Amino acid sequence: MLPPSVYEAVITALLEALGNPKYVLYQGMMIVDSSTIATLVPVSFMFNNYWITLDPEDYLLDVSDL
Repeated sequence: MLPPSVYEAVITALLEALGNPKYVLYQGMMIVDSSTIATLVPVSFMFNNYWITLDPEDYLLDVSDL
């Protein structure tokens, strides 16, 4: 969950880090076509002078088996 004030910036940075894959927004979730992801990388953001790093398992959920 992201505050509305940073949502767009965080999502834009995340998509850029993933190589701008194809995606759709569905009921508040971003669904990404994994075949269009260039590479899975850790992504870091700074909030209030504190770095937060997200590993791929932190920001991706594999729903192919659901």
